[in-house]
Amino acid sequence: MLKVVMISVVFICLTTSSHSQAYTPFPDSNAVWVESHGQLQWSGICSNGGGLIYFTNDGPVFFGPDTMLNGFRYHTLWTYVDVHWQWISQTPYGCPSSGQYNIPTYLHSIIRQDVANRKVFIYDTMDEMQYLLYDFNMTVGTYPDTYNNFNYPNMEVTSIDSILLSDGYHRRFNLNISNWSDSSFVIEGMGSEFGVTALMREPFENHDRIHCFSINDQPLWVNTYYADSTTCDISSSIPDVQSNRVPVITYPNPFSEEISIDPSLPGNYGYKIWSISGQVIQQGIIQTRVIRTGTLPIGIFILEILDQDLMSISRIKIIKVEW
Repeated sequence: MLKVVMISVVFICLTTSSHSQAYTPFPDSNAVWVESHGQLQWSGICSNGGGLIYFTNDGPVFFGPDTMLNGFRYHTLWTYVDVHWQWISQTPYGCPSSGQYNIPTYLHSIIRQDVANRKVFIYDTMDEMQYLLYDFNMTVGTYPDTYNNFNYPNMEVTSIDSILLSDGYHRRFNLNISNWSDSSFVIEGMGSEFGVTALMREPFENHDRIHCFSINDQPLWVNTYYADSTTCDISSSIPDVQSNRVPVITYPNPFSEEISIDPSLPGNYGYKIWSISGQVIQQGIIQTRVIRTGTLPIGIFILEILDQDLMSISRIKIIKVEW
């Protein structure tokens, strides 16, 4: 009888320890993900000729004002990007071998979380729908069919353990895909090491990674393979988007000839369309909630919305394509 009791006690202790770690919810303010994303692509960035160029986009993702959509409160995430480019193929005569430019602050994504059910959702402004971004109820096996799961159902959780961050232990979900150095993972309360909303995919002529994650200016996790704690020290460069910016929904995005603006905006607003090299290439007044872009070339741009005092209230990345 004594042996049975002792075995039972040991079993209860082991079960309790494996489930006793409290859930760490996603942050809802004062958090910053410093991210780096890159892609090898053909580009005609030099007027003397095109070729293969590797573009690296570095910048922070940070919180802006909350917004209401379909009866739910969402948090807006914003970013600005420093772009560095480097010729991979032979540099055309007369062209620089590398360069750098900046993309000003724009709306990165719109998210909300359901703490009780341990889930995080993202609102896709292109099709005006909510998708599951993270489900922290996952177990070993097939990774959930989420917005950022590039290879469902082939991506799997291979094991679950804990990792010590600056604020305590967080659950870590280890995956069966690599991210250049080691196998990749998702950390409860932080998200994927590929980026807070980035696609989780094995790199091929590209890279996607978080360099540093901080809350209240305190580094919680640093990717020591690529960065150090000073990477998180960017609080002085984070612009204030709380008071003078609001999320604006544009559709369709990508678009072809024209782009429509969220009709809930009162009055007439101005707009500017910026190239990714920082030049204003179109501007005007939004009178019918439609911006016609017949003369705009195909590419990626930043749409800036201006209030009646010509103050910037929102920026969002837009993409023009040829249908």
